[in-house]
Amino acid sequence: MIEINLGNSVEQFGSGVSTFSIIEELGNKAKDVIGFKCTKTGQVYDLHSYLRGPISVAPIKTNTAEHLEMIRNDAGHILSHVLSDLYNAATVDIKITEHGFYVDFYCDKSISEHDFGKIEKKMNQLIMKNDRFIINSLNKEEALGLFEQLGNKFASTIVQNSNDECFSVHTHGNHKVLAEGSRSLSTKSIGKHFKILSISGSEWEHGSEKLQRIHGTCWYDKESLESHLKNIEENLKWDHRIIGKQMSMFNIDPEIASGMVFWLPNGVKALNKIREYLRSTWVEYGYQEVSTPIVMNSNLWDKSGHTEMFRENMMFMSLQDNDYALKPMSCPAHINIFKLGNKSYRDLPYKLSEFGLCHRYEPSGSLQGLMRARSFTQDDAHVFVSEEQIEGVILDFCEMVKVVYKKFGFDKILVCLATRPEKYIGEISAWDQAERALLDAANKSDLNCTINEGEGAFYGPKLEFSIKDRKGHVWQCGTVQVDFSLAKRLEAFYTDENADRKAPVVIHHAVLGSLERFFGILLENTKGLLPSWVHPYPIAILPIKNSQEEYANSIKNAMKLYSIDCEIDNSNQTLGYKIKHWIDKRTPYILIIGAKEEQSNKVTLRLLDGKEESLTLEELISKIGAMKETVDSIEINRNVNDTNSNGASRTADGVINE
Repeated sequence: MIEINLGNSVEQFGSGVSTFSIIEELGNKAKDVIGFKCTKTGQVYDLHSYLRGPISVAPIKTNTAEHLEMIRNDAGHILSHVLSDLYNAATVDIKITEHGFYVDFYCDKSISEHDFGKIEKKMNQLIMKNDRFIINSLNKEEALGLFEQLGNKFASTIVQNSNDECFSVHTHGNHKVLAEGSRSLSTKSIGKHFKILSISGSEWEHGSEKLQRIHGTCWYDKESLESHLKNIEENLKWDHRIIGKQMSMFNIDPEIASGMVFWLPNGVKALNKIREYLRSTWVEYGYQEVSTPIVMNSNLWDKSGHTEMFRENMMFMSLQDNDYALKPMSCPAHINIFKLGNKSYRDLPYKLSEFGLCHRYEPSGSLQGLMRARSFTQDDAHVFVSEEQIEGVILDFCEMVKVVYKKFGFDKILVCLATRPEKYIGEISAWDQAERALLDAANKSDLNCTINEGEGAFYGPKLEFSIKDRKGHVWQCGTVQVDFSLAKRLEAFYTDENADRKAPVVIHHAVLGSLERFFGILLENTKGLLPSWVHPYPIAILPIKNSQEEYANSIKNAMKLYSIDCEIDNSNQTLGYKIKHWIDKRTPYILIIGAKEEQSNKVTLRLLDGKEESLTLEELISKIGAMKETVDSIEINRNVNDTNSNGASRTADGVINE
């Protein structure tokens, strides 16, 4: 029996009925209904579906989240059709995203933004024809035969490598694609509120062919589309990839190293300042810094359980008949260090830390600049403890997290306990004990902790520490995990008070997690207005004439005595051009030096908001010391020319004309 819950009433139908026939029979009761959703599981049934009971469903109407997903799926199909017609492209994949859709495809022509107008025009033509979508279910043999006949080797390979026996083929006109998801009855349902947004490269997981990916967005009304496009434009101002390029911080070249970062001098300098701060924090909390190999024998990863539990995210290689893996994390290496020499209970807690260079395979579609990369540096630490020491170490870590996050301007910390997953190693009793220890420590640290069932690592539960940026986005950064199993698996022991051999409990933790990712978060949270202690060059010295360069160098040398990094701009550009250049680099303090400053033994300090002030060197150092923690709150004045904020201009000798 099929139950249709209409809110005020319930209609019943026999099993095996089509959703389209239900709509027809309900008549006016089904006004604006575009499908149904199971009230128990949430599964969506479009108007191409059949309902088999017993099941209870509720109507899906227009202008809902399900409606958006449906028309975005439709728009992706139409885009696929257009790419086939215009460029003889073979569709590889159609996917729905949070705000739109994308199509992965292969064709000989490299599509560019110049093609978007032609593509959108052709999409509109197909949409307005109001042709029906048709969905067929084919078995494996039928699907293989179809796509081999169509010459789409990519779809054929997907079918061949799949364990499924049934495949959904979506048809519009003469265009057929392997696809999933709900679909409207006809093309006109899409409407005209869509936009092609971007083109990028993608990777084919079953071969070496380079794919292309077009992203688009689709909405059910003009206002929603315009609002989204406006949000995209606004978000570009916060995008760490754009800010990083403007500040000459890093470069990512997917043609050479997809998902990996080329750090430029400015980026290395800023990242090293973060490292030095973390190093000093480690020392304060009693850690010893180590460095371990990037590539290690696969036998180690087999013993640790990573090969079995984490294989799909690992990168492997063979050298001289030996198999190796790039380390995805540092824990087995740190356990190997712990095993050197005999350890006793007097050596515990034994604290190791490392800026570990890790590699993890991420699908090309999930890569996002610094936020999601295949190569990253983790502030990885492991503490080897007895069971009695677990809570104390976790409490110390919670305190460390608070201190570090506050230093970077993040006061709001969200904490979540991730519990035992379906695939795990170790005893359930040990897992229960570890989960209790983590929860107790969070409570004693006054951290409001939520529970995330089944999301722990395979070797232990963990507390996840997230921060909220100024846009309201939540980023999970820090973790602390309690592990009763890994040391025992890798035969690491210590001698207890009774001269018995025991496996230590290993507490894994990272405060920032991926340094690359955290740096991206910091860039976006501050719009690049980094705290001066992180900025690669917090001070730019701008001599107006070559004759002031000697005085500029004396200022720079004086700043060095206070460990303040400066850069002198000796270019032949105008003062206004220089100021704009350093504002684009988000340099917190700009020192203008002309004849007047040299004669009075002062400098003119210009802030990013355009304010200027004449200071002695002592006053400057004092002011920078007082302001360096809050400089990121200053908004950039982008209307920069050869005038100061009051409209006064500088002559060549540095005299201000009012």
